[in-house]
Amino acid sequence: MKRSNRIDRRAFLESGAAVGTVFGLAGPALAAETSAVRVGLIGCGNVSHTFLPHLSNNPHVALVSAYDQLLTLLGMTSEELAYTLREDDFLYVKLGSLKPKCAPLRYQEPDAATRQRAAEIRKLVEQFFGDLATTPREPRFHFVEYLSSLEGTRGQGDSRSINREEPLRMVYSYFGIFGDPLDEPDIMPFPDGLLARLSEMGVNGIWMHVVLRRLAPGGEDFPEFGGGHRQRLLTLKKLVAHAKRYGIGIYLYMNEPRAMPHSFFENRLEMAGVREGEFLALCTSDPQVRKWLRDSLAHVFGKLCHRGTVGVYQL
Repeated sequence: MKRSNRIDRRAFLESGAAVGTVFGLAGPALAAETSAVRVGLIGCGNVSHTFLPHLSNNPHVALVSAYDQLLTLLGMTSEELAYTLREDDFLYVKLGSLKPKCAPLRYQEPDAATRQRAAEIRKLVEQFFGDLATTPREPRFHFVEYLSSLEGTRGQGDSRSINREEPLRMVYSYFGIFGDPLDEPDIMPFPDGLLARLSEMGVNGIWMHVVLRRLAPGGEDFPEFGGGHRQRLLTLKKLVAHAKRYGIGIYLYMNEPRAMPHSFFENRLEMAGVREGEFLALCTSDPQVRKWLRDSLAHVFGKLCHRGTVGVYQL
């Protein structure tokens, strides 16, 4: 997971090709520049590398742009982005509950006044902070490599059980992926080094967010639920067994049942609850909804009961 904090011109041209295309800046135009490429975009950064995969790999760009440009840069469909904004722990609220209406951003060759102002800003930065290019610094994300390593710990865990008599001391993994973390089997949100350090500090629980309808089948009442649930359960089994070796249990954070779009209730009017925008609550006063909750949780815990400690909590 080691990442360099430097990028040469060739690498920047390659990694920025998609960005350049979106902003109307073709490859030849970039290559024609005689000095370092200058990118000036309006931006507010990103909440997590999982939400903005393309931008997070390019250290030169952060932006707010027209919706179609955002979709292109995110590599998402409008449906995928809508799901992420709604289900990833109030991400839409964290981003301000507002998408500014912006005209498409297009590259514009800087004029003399722009270049002069850029030179003035650079001079001010060097005056107060020195030449940052020569300042000693750690590579970006060096902490990821450090916390993943067992160096400085007691070593790899070998616990065969979890002490349930101890008070629960639960945290969220610093490496945890929100949204749909179990759909990424190749990503380890709990590396050995982190688990070893947490265990030595007395932590015995880690919570992670899940959406129940993606973790268990919906049965006859909700056949549209459960897509990909087998793979997610396999991933969860591996994570539970891995954390158990360090005496740490996994606790699933759920807000269930989730609100569903209006179309979901076309033939289920008796299940519809309070409406907010285009979504309606899946009402727990309905016996079919309560049955689905019971059966889904039983399915999940039935698959995991011999793997280690798995709990659930709901807000």
